[in-house]
Amino acid sequence: MRTLFTLCCLIAFGQTALALPADSLIIRFGTSSRVAIYAPTKEQLKKITQYDLNQIVREMVSKLDSVPEGQVYAINEQNGKRYLRDTLIVVEKSGGNVTISVKNDDSRSNESSDDYQRERSSRTRTTRTYSSRSNWKVNTDFHIGLNTWLNGPTDALYNGGSFELSPLGSRYFAISLTQNPSIVRNEHVRISVRYGLQFAWNNFMFQQNVRLEREANGVAFQTYPVQLEKSKLTVCNLEIPVVPQFAIYNSSRKRAFSIGFGGFIGYRLDSYTKIKLENNDVIRDHNSYFLNNLQYGLQGNIGVAGLNFFVKYHLTNTFQDNRGPALRPLSFGITI
Repeated sequence: MRTLFTLCCLIAFGQTALALPADSLIIRFGTSSRVAIYAPTKEQLKKITQYDLNQIVREMVSKLDSVPEGQVYAINEQNGKRYLRDTLIVVEKSGGNVTISVKNDDSRSNESSDDYQRERSSRTRTTRTYSSRSNWKVNTDFHIGLNTWLNGPTDALYNGGSFELSPLGSRYFAISLTQNPSIVRNEHVRISVRYGLQFAWNNFMFQQNVRLEREANGVAFQTYPVQLEKSKLTVCNLEIPVVPQFAIYNSSRKRAFSIGFGGFIGYRLDSYTKIKLENNDVIRDHNSYFLNNLQYGLQGNIGVAGLNFFVKYHLTNTFQDNRGPALRPLSFGITI
């Protein structure tokens, strides 16, 4: 009841004595409790809406045990500033960016009391910027890694030793232009789908002293008559990846972990063999080599902090059926 008595006795700007005013507002709670607010005029009564009455009640309740019996706590123009409804939410849009700011009215800062300043500084003010373009902007990524072949047969025509690959010489490189729109997004979780165009180069460096040759009915790995510095097959594909993504963000809104798994479909743009002799002469031959033009498969990625790793597996054979060994490329590496 001491709190109710407090509210009944104040919010009359500059009034230090209680007198019956011309205008009043009485709010009843049940049959025995009421809040009465007095003001000399209707205009001053309307000014009470500038104050946060909820905050006043909460603070008075917290001080209930420490206020001496019969004391009246008056809210005037000086100490009342700390209860003003000064929270301002500003929404600005410029150049496709939407900025949401929560801040105080700085026009009151010079005339605020020390209590108001402490109250004001203790509140957390946040500003967040969301880009309406961020979901649709084009990202450019570079994928660097290694290649290997899986599912190689061991028959006499295509024995494993003839097309064995150099582990470090068989490199993978790709450039992707993708978008990554969000499906679900909040401060800590994001679910999105990455898609776009990707140019990929698969280099298959042979371990043995062989060169890939196109014959009438298929390809053959022919032993070269002189020693070679290197011999490889390069295949360039244009691909369309579609990879759903799941990401977790920390309290600083930086990505802590992400994982994605999806697939791709592509088409062969070019292919060639390249050999380098010991005297540094280079021979390059562009040919289809009975390669499958249509390629598709699975691909995924894992991101930890600022590191990104990818893996990619072809579900189609490199060569056409009965034209070459049944080999399927597997690529893995990092994305920058």
